Order: sequence, then structure tokens, then C-alpha cells
Amino acid sequence: MEPLEWRARRELNPRSYYYQTRKRAIPPDPYILAMVREEALKRPLYGTRRMAATLARSLGRPINRKRIQRIYRILGWIQPQKTKKQFIRIAYDKRPKPTRPNELWETDLTYIHCGIDGWAFLFNVIDVASREWLSYVFDASATKENAILSVENAFIKHPEAIDVRLRTDRAAHSTKAKPSRRV
Repeated sequence: MEPLEWRARRELNPRSYYYQTRKRAIPPDPYILAMVREEALKRPLYGTRRMAATLARSLGRPINRKRIQRIYRILGWIQPQKTKKQFIRIAYDKRPKPTRPNELWETDLTYIHCGIDGWAFLFNVIDVASREWLSYVFDASATKENAILSVENAFIKHPEAIDVRLRTDRAAHSTKAKPSRRV
């Protein structure tokens, strides 16, 4: 018997031709399918492993977990596992999206090197919808009073802003102490 690689070269077929994965043509056992549906109505939170153990106990014979998994897939009860990137995308999509100006403001802190004077801190308030720079406070210290003052300056500059949501990146400087008054 000649090796498969020699035969593939002779017939000019790629090796993947011989090793193709084929879909399973055997339909699931209708009795077990009915038992899975019946048991799932009683216990909707059971996964494939627990369902296999429960059915094996009730039928008195072993049931393979992969058989139950295949049935779940046929019934549409299983979805592919989400990756970390998909979870991040879902969380990002749930963030509020403003439709008009003065609906959502965003605060941020930026460190700026000022040469021989050292570092200074710039507290910004930006309108998310119009991307307008509403107000800022520039100081040598990063205190919660400066963060509050930047938001208050934004309200002074835009008195028409009544029902505004404020979003921050929750950096270390903004979580040290909670503001004493509501803005």
C-alpha cells in the first residue's frame, strides 16, 4: 500500500481532499429529543452536562453529553461562546449616545508638562454631541474642588443646559472622594 501523500501527488489532489470534515448525516434520536424538550420545560436552566446526567438517571442508561449538546444546537438553545473582545464591544454599545447638544457631558483630566515649573493639571468638560470644549480649570494641583469647579463653569457658560448627564472615565483622581454636592 502506497502512502497517501504519494497518491495525492499522483492524482494532483490536495491532502485536504482526503481529510475533509463532513457534516453529521445521522438525525438525533426522536425519543431522546422529546425527553430533552420535556425535561428542559421543567428545568430551563440546566446545561448540557446536567441534562445528560438527569436523562441518564431517568432512562437508566448512560447518555453522552455531546449527544445532548448536539440536540441543544439543533433546537437553537446553544450559542457560540463570546470572546472578551465581543463583551467589550457589547459594553461599549450600551454607553449612552446623545442626540442633541447639552444632553451628555464628559469630564477628563490631562497632565501637562510646563517646563521648569513641573506638571500642571487641566480639567476639561466636553459636550459629547457637539464635541464643543465647554470649560476648563488649569491648576498645579489635582483636587476634587478643581474638578467640581470645571463642571460649575460649564453650567455658568451654558445656562440652557438643564437635564445634563455627566460621564467621567473614573480615574484615580475622581474616585478618591465623592463630591459633597450634586451638580
